[in-house]
Formats: sequence, structure tokens, C-alpha cells
Amino acid sequence: MPFRHLFRLVERKLAELPPFASSQQGVRTCAEVILREVSGPLSLLGARIYLREGPRYVLEATVGDVKKIEPGFAIPESYPPIEHTLENGVSVMDAGSPGVDPRLEGRLGVDKFASIAVADGQFIIAFSFVHGKNTEEIYQGLNILRHAVNAKLKEDQLNKLLSEAKQIQESILPQKSPVLPGYDIYGVSHPAEIVGGDYFDYIWVGPSTLGLAIADATGHGLPAALCVRDVYMGLRMGSTREFKISQTIEKLNRIINREKLTSRFVSLFYAELESNGVLIYINAGHNPPMVFRRKKVELLTEGGPVLGPLPDRHYNRGVFQMEPGNILLMYTDGLVEARNAAEEEFGTSRIIEIVRRHSRAPARVIVLQLMQAVRQFRGERPMEDDVTMVAVKVLKTGIESSGPTPPQAG
Repeated sequence: MPFRHLFRLVERKLAELPPFASSQQGVRTCAEVILREVSGPLSLLGARIYLREGPRYVLEATVGDVKKIEPGFAIPESYPPIEHTLENGVSVMDAGSPGVDPRLEGRLGVDKFASIAVADGQFIIAFSFVHGKNTEEIYQGLNILRHAVNAKLKEDQLNKLLSEAKQIQESILPQKSPVLPGYDIYGVSHPAEIVGGDYFDYIWVGPSTLGLAIADATGHGLPAALCVRDVYMGLRMGSTREFKISQTIEKLNRIINREKLTSRFVSLFYAELESNGVLIYINAGHNPPMVFRRKKVELLTEGGPVLGPLPDRHYNRGVFQMEPGNILLMYTDGLVEARNAAEEEFGTSRIIEIVRRHSRAPARVIVLQLMQAVRQFRGERPMEDDVTMVAVKVLKTGIESSGPTPPQAG
């Protein structure tokens, strides 16, 4: 029997299936595909699907030509054929095999069966097959099918996790730029994969004070998205409770240190910008934001280490006076560390040159020019890390609220 062809056939058919609504639906659908596609080569007649519920396996569904059985039928996990299936992944037995209970199997209407354990033993699929079929062929064939089903179920589960992580990330990233009179602000985040570990945010601390945040959590996927969610919630809760900026960051550091489901490692820059240009900030191990002045570039470095590894660290706040014409650029390391085919990094000098060149343009243009430049620099090389930027241009200061009052946000 061409087992390689068998595996590729089933794998291809399973790949064509849409996402499953539940694990139960997924296992049943996989069993239906197996019976439809390979019942001939393996002489399979039908299948019974069992779901683990505590110390027993309860009959969940039947597929194909099998005896109908009363609802709630269950087999203890200590039943030798079940134990053998869980231990080896595959089991082929008949009524005369050691440990088989003929009366129990008689209720099911079978005297020769094969079973596979899938989804880490959460489900067992027991197949009935034609008498006289070579047992070794059945064993080999079902072992191949077990791997194909497990691969499909894990892929489906991973896609669901990625979808959840993407929803988390999309729900917390700003949908539009804030309006703070006297300032032009624009930010953007491009993940390297479906879900990234970068984050930026705008948080209204008062009618004329805007919180600015940018963070980079280690890794990608759901753990990074959960870490970003913790940063999002921690900063917003801190601002609504009128914590001092150092207290907010130190409390957030302890939260990330305790959280077991996140990456537990995140760099963060958080600042509160007042309408008069005063910028109070903490840099927690993040790439130092740049403030472009007329003749020089200032780096905002005051703060402490990255959040997560050490729960009791103290974070110092820095103070900077923004002036008309200044440009604040916050960014993650995906920008500065982007590499081309020659393994050369994009670097800070290119960032400075591009911002200087477009210093009279709106904040949005500056950010998009940087994004375009890094894409051209990378060429055909794929993104290796997320790229996130926020630019703040100071148009004028000393305005408390000449326009509409900005909305409060938690």
C-alpha cells in the first residue's frame, strides 16, 4: 500500500477544510474525511468518536456504518484497549486480544476494531474494518492518519490563537491621531507577522495633557499580544487613578513580572506631554526617542531597565522642554535594526537624515517617509521584526485649550 500517497491525500483534503467551530466538530469532520477518502484502501466501515470526560471516554458521535448506541455510553480510561491506545497512539485489537471485554464490544456490535488517540488524548476515534484485512497494514495506515489529523487540529488551534491575538492587538491600537492644540501627532505600527509585539497609544491624562506610549514585547503571537494588553491596561488604569508616572511604571513592572502567560519582557517609553511643551517621561529599556532641535538631536534616556525581569526596580522620571519646531520621534528597534541583503542595519544615521530632510512636512509624512525608506532599504528581504513609530511636531506652545476640549480616555 502506498502509505506516502495515503498521507498526502488525507493531508491535502484536511487542508481544504474551513476552520472548525469546535474541537468536537474538527475531530468528527476529520473522521468523515478519512472514511470518505481512504475507506477503500484500509477497508474501514465506520467510526465512533469518544471525548474524554474525567476518568472516562464518552461516545460523542458515530460516522459511517456502525451500530447505533444509547446516548451517554462511556468507557473507563482504565479499559486496557483505551490504555493501549493512549500509550501508543494507535491500537488494533479483536475480541480475543488481552484485556478486551467481549460483552462491552458486543454492545457496540464489533469484534475487531482499530483506534487512534488525537488532540493529546482528548479524543479517541475507534474504527470498524472489514474482517480479514491485514492488521499490520491497518496499524501503519492509521498511524499515518493520526499524524495528519493531529497536524490539522493543531494548525486550526494555532490559527484561532493568532486570530484572538490579532483581535487583541487591533482593539488597543489607536484608530486615529489625537488632537492636542499646538501639536501635530501621527503613529503607525506594522507587524512582521500576523501578530506583533509592538504597541503605541495615546492616553488623555487631563484636558491639556496627553500621555504618549510606545512598547516592544519580546516575541510574537499570543504571548506578545497578552503582554501588550497588560501594558495597555496598566497605563490606562494608572492615569485614571492619578498615580505619579514613576508609580504607574513600577506597578506595571510588577504586573508583567507576575504574569505567566505573557512574554514577561517588554521595553517601554511613556511620556506625558503638557500643552505648554513640558514632557515628563520614563524610558524603561526602550530605544531612546529622538528630539530634533535646530542644530542637534537630543536622546530621552532617563528611566530604568526593561519591564518584567526584576519586580522591584525603581524608575526615574526625566523632564524635557519641547519648543516650537521640535520633532519628537518614538520608534521600536524594528526600524533601526532592519537589515538589507548585505546584513547592514538601517541605523540611526538614516533616521536622522530622513527626518531632517522632511522636517517641514506634517508628522504623518515624516512617519510614512521613514516606512518607505526602510522598505526600500530592506529590498526583497522579509521583515524580521515589527516596526512602530510615533512622531510629534511642536507647532506652538503655551496654548491651554484654544480648540475643542480633547476627550478624556481611561
